[in-house]
Amino acid sequence: DVSGVELLMNNHQSLKAEIDTREENFHECITLGRNLLDRRHYASAEIEKKLIKLTTERAEMMHRWEDRWEYLRLILEVYQFARDAAVAEAWLNAQEPYLLSRNY
Repeated sequence: DVSGVELLMNNHQSLKAEIDTREENFHECITLGRNLLDRRHYASAEIEKKLIKLTTERAEMMHRWEDRWEYLRLILEVYQFARDAAVAEAWLNAQEPYLLSRNY
């Protein structure tokens, strides 16, 4: 139902807030790794692999977050439509006896 989807959306937004909170940590880590690469650190190959893995996994996570958000928005619209359609149908059904009646 609508309230259940709204709860899921709130939880999803909480995850986004946590992602945003950690944004600075990601940038600091990436900057540190790049600085080490610029200084030709002895473990540059490993550092480069880790940087690629970190940025790739983060991008994938953000893509999955966006996909889930769009899915939740779509589901919310479907449930809202179903709710509104049920209300409209109930009203129409309630009016039918009067309209079919020949009593004036």
